[in-house]
Amino acid sequence: MKTLQLTAHVAADGMLHIPVNEPDFADCDVNVFVMLSPQPTDNKNILIGKDALQLAHEIGFIGSLEAEPEFSTNYKDHLDWSHKL
Repeated sequence: MKTLQLTAHVAADGMLHIPVNEPDFADCDVNVFVMLSPQPTDNKNILIGKDALQLAHEIGFIGSLEAEPEFSTNYKDHLDWSHKL
C-alpha cells in the first residue's frame, strides 16, 4: 500500500485543503486521518513569487528537477553522451 504523509493547516472556516501532486493518488479514493500536530507550523518562512525568486538568486540556487530517490548516485546513467562519441 502506497502512503503519503504530510502536514497541512486547517483554515479558520474549518476547511482542510490538501494539494497532492502525486500521480499514484490521482483519481483515487483515500483515507484521511486528522490529528493535532505536536508543534504548530510556522508559515512565516514560506516564500512565494518574487520573494522566493529573490532568495533563490541570493543563495545561488540554480534549479531543481523531479527524479527518483537514487538519482544523486546514478545520474550519469541518465546523461546523453552521444555528442562525445
